[in-house]
Amino acid sequence: MKATASSGGYSRHPPATSGAGRSGAVHTLLVAGLISSVFTITTVRLASPLILDEFLTALALFVVAPTVLIILLGLVRPFVGGTVAAALPFAWLAIVVGPGDPATLWLLPVACAVALGAMFRTRLRREAARAVAAACACALAIALLLPQPGAPRDGTRMVLIGIDGASWQCVDAAIAAGRMPNMKRLLEEGHRARLRSLPSMLSPQVWSAIATGCPPEVNGIYGWAHSQTDFRVGRVWDRMWMDGRTAGTCGWYFTWPPPDALSAADFVVPSTLAPDSSTLPPNCGFFWEFWARHSGRATSGAKPVTALMNALRSGVRLSTLRRGLFVLAGGSGDDLLDIDGVWKRRQISAAIQSDMFCELLRNRRPELGAVLFNQVDKVSHLYWKYREPNLFPDVTPEEAQRLSSTIELLYGEADRCVGKVLGAVPQGANVVIVSDHGFQPALRKIMGRFCRIRTEALIQALDAEEIVLGTNLDQKAYLEIISGTEEEREETLSRLASVLRDAHIDGEDFGVFSVTREGDVLELQIAPRNEVPEVARIILGGRECGFDSLIAARLEARFSGEHAPDGVYLLAGPMAAFAAKTDSLNVLDVAPTVAAILGLPMSTLWSGRPAFDEAAPVRLEYGEYPPPTALPSMRRGAPDEMLKEELRSLGYIE
Repeated sequence: MKATASSGGYSRHPPATSGAGRSGAVHTLLVAGLISSVFTITTVRLASPLILDEFLTALALFVVAPTVLIILLGLVRPFVGGTVAAALPFAWLAIVVGPGDPATLWLLPVACAVALGAMFRTRLRREAARAVAAACACALAIALLLPQPGAPRDGTRMVLIGIDGASWQCVDAAIAAGRMPNMKRLLEEGHRARLRSLPSMLSPQVWSAIATGCPPEVNGIYGWAHSQTDFRVGRVWDRMWMDGRTAGTCGWYFTWPPPDALSAADFVVPSTLAPDSSTLPPNCGFFWEFWARHSGRATSGAKPVTALMNALRSGVRLSTLRRGLFVLAGGSGDDLLDIDGVWKRRQISAAIQSDMFCELLRNRRPELGAVLFNQVDKVSHLYWKYREPNLFPDVTPEEAQRLSSTIELLYGEADRCVGKVLGAVPQGANVVIVSDHGFQPALRKIMGRFCRIRTEALIQALDAEEIVLGTNLDQKAYLEIISGTEEEREETLSRLASVLRDAHIDGEDFGVFSVTREGDVLELQIAPRNEVPEVARIILGGRECGFDSLIAARLEARFSGEHAPDGVYLLAGPMAAFAAKTDSLNVLDVAPTVAAILGLPMSTLWSGRPAFDEAAPVRLEYGEYPPPTALPSMRRGAPDEMLKEELRSLGYIE
């Protein structure tokens, strides 16, 4: 050990660091932390400006926490503290940089490292450190208080926004309550109409009809167990990709598996019903991972820290992260009986999805951006009775007071999502907002009770677990064949339809179910009846089953909202001036309208027409819409067993 000189000779131990020396080190490390924070925030603002939407959260995350860490590490090992200060801008840029960002952004972290190296080499005096700290503080304040960037001047020509289950009566009520300012502004500038749904009002059928312009018997989509390789015809974005044009989708049903490769301006983020987290670009798979982990489904094993980094890389804003941490910390799983938690988690889900979609629009700027939010539908099914408690005696006064505005709060979140999208597209972009159906109170009863078919128990009784997927919609149930050849599927459907039509209560002659068929799907309803014997047995295919084991008959309305025929249609932007003078459209009119706006040809398979008058500057040429499998980069895939878990969390399986 090297000896050190002292007034009394030599000592084998170095003297303790003086108070002045430690104070000087703290000043130096504080300046290092502030310099690192200035470069970090400037880098993040240039690379991903949308995430910095809260001053205090940004101050805590990018300034206070890193500076404290740098000081603590630097007091132990100055080299370590300096290294962390120099590394932070590089780390944050690596997280938030996108494919469209200039490579020159990397000069900022390099400049930060050079500045810190020079500072530590020259050992700033206290007076100089204070001056530099003051300058850094001013730079930080300017960087944090700068307004978010405005809408881009070019890029996206049109956005198609789907809000599953949106109803004009709820939109109007939320506007009157001041919760939907963006929709209010769009209504003042645009054209609204009622959008008539398909007779089934089943979401997979209706959204596929909206995207393709064709009903299920043409596009081939009847139920939930589909991938995009099952489409018999193409959607509007498929035609754009075929033509070499750019489009991006986010959260749309049956966009899995994404193509292996498209252009740098395209993106595909499938809905959470997808079997895995495959997305284009890959970092957007964090949303599937987050929801799968939260709803109890199997994940790919990605670490939560990795998912958080991908969320930041995908543009999730600081306000959303702050809100999400508080909500998700309150419980796990999407329990349908957790009336306080479900709507809050759905609210955060919409916020995350909209942040991701806006960052993709800002960074990639495709001609068409299409996003589908399913949160309003889920909450409307569960919470409608709190919106109209006078219709449902099981609602307590305390529940009515606490939850009466829940649906409107989700509409308010949907409006914030719309506002974010409007801020991410050029001023001249056209905006089309649609829903697949509306909502109304579910008051229909059988035997004086709210009845739902227990689909999973029914399928087990039919010995068909491996070949049938069962889902619920209000008082109906749908049995969908998910395996087998075409001949085997046809045989299975015929056999099941016969067994279900013959099902009856022991001692009675008339059937329990009414059965209709549509494509590869059987639609079941409980046949109307006045009463059931106290101990009733259902004879199903020669097997006796307890009535309660196959049919849930409750006094309380667990699912108190049901689909209504009329949904939402709103067109805003330059083409709104040419909107057809009508207050009613059909869901099959949406695809032709989108095609007309984008200059795409009309399909000879479409029965709908563009919702414009004769003066509209659109061309009515005709062409084919090949199915997604015509894309050379499209790989084939099929939904798996985890689909049931997600449908159960959505309330579509009893």
